[in-house]
Amino acid sequence: SNITYESKNILCNIEALQKAAANIGFINATQDIDGVFRRLPLFIKYKDKLIPTLGFATLMSLDKAIVEKNSVSILGHNIKTSENGNVLLNFYDKSWYKTVSAIDVLLGKVNQNILKGKFVFIGTSAIGLHDRYIISSSRSISGVDIHTTLIDNILNDELIYEKANMKNINMILATLILFILLYYMEQKKQIEMMFIFGFTAVFYIGFSIFMFFNNIYISSAYFLVPLLVGFFIINIILIINNYKEKKLFFEQLSKARSSAIDSMALVVESRDTETGAHIKRTKEYISFLGEYLYKNDIYKKILTRKFRFLVNIASPLHDIGKVAIPDSILKKEGRLTKEEFDIMKNHASIGKDIIKNALKDNKDNEFLQMALNIAYYHHEKWDGTGYPSGLKGNRIPLEARMMALADVYDALISKRVYKESVSFEESEKIIIEGSGTHFDPILVGAFIEIKDKFKDIAMRIKE
Repeated sequence: SNITYESKNILCNIEALQKAAANIGFINATQDIDGVFRRLPLFIKYKDKLIPTLGFATLMSLDKAIVEKNSVSILGHNIKTSENGNVLLNFYDKSWYKTVSAIDVLLGKVNQNILKGKFVFIGTSAIGLHDRYIISSSRSISGVDIHTTLIDNILNDELIYEKANMKNINMILATLILFILLYYMEQKKQIEMMFIFGFTAVFYIGFSIFMFFNNIYISSAYFLVPLLVGFFIINIILIINNYKEKKLFFEQLSKARSSAIDSMALVVESRDTETGAHIKRTKEYISFLGEYLYKNDIYKKILTRKFRFLVNIASPLHDIGKVAIPDSILKKEGRLTKEEFDIMKNHASIGKDIIKNALKDNKDNEFLQMALNIAYYHHEKWDGTGYPSGLKGNRIPLEARMMALADVYDALISKRVYKESVSFEESEKIIIEGSGTHFDPILVGAFIEIKDKFKDIAMRIKE
């Protein structure tokens, strides 16, 4: 046989009871590692003898047991056991377990017919004797109930049989399914992956229930737990991969959008007397100015990370409206007449109209709204003498106020067909003198602190 449980010692009855007993049996019962009682060994080996459990010893008083490999036969019932001789008990509803008081029996208060033709076990339900067990339904039962359950399970052929090696087979099956899921994940076939997992889990649960009702226990936890844990890990990997892919996609999209914006701006610059260097410089001026303001808690509530990102990529569109200004004015050498300057000033309104047209289908697009504010308002002045709307002070959007300072500074230091460049020192002086009239005084205060950085940018990015 495959009986593997052995005992070095045995606690026996007193000699008189031992001689009078037709058979003897052990009452040991051990819970599983989770504290739940499920299985019971039919025999324990003591020296050269096989000692049956109490319930089975009771049956052996009526018939001889035939013990074979992984099976035991008694009273015409064949019992399948696990490799170590365990059987899984099928516990009944609480109402099935009938009890009578031993004192009532001794006092003759119990009808004898209740006991006729029955196996009767004498035991205790006292918790203090520590002979109580928790079963899978979370119900607490006494030790004697284990043996009564065993007898009825055998006589009614209701013992649950645990197939050999099912734990290992289940874990291997779970591993194979996980490899299939990994394959579909690698192939980016997420729908197929979800279908296979769902179908497998539902089918296996249904199969486990069917087998259980046929008194076969297949250790489904050894399949479902690795499968669920593995599927969870696969999904975490999938989420991380999707995040990385989306992040890369949006980074590429952002770069493509930024390049497209710069290209649009260069179309304007190619018609103007200015060059692409002006776009790059003003973009860096604004970027550095925004970071300085944020780090020094200036306009911090407005200058969020998103705001600083958007103002940086939208700044090249500040003169997009110049695309509609005639070459005779854009490329004129020398000062513009009043009429020509009035036409030139229209570029702010034209720029607004161009971007506003794009906003029709993208009303909530923050980037386009910021680009519109920059294009339309970057010629406004702090004292309200600017154009096209004559806005004053904080009514001018912050992004337009930042663009105004960066645009004027770069225009001053740059040589154009209609003027010579101004020195850095003189340009800085003009910006500072414009505080409170042309420019936001707070921005000018920041400019004073970082004017050397503006100069470095201008020296690095030349015409």
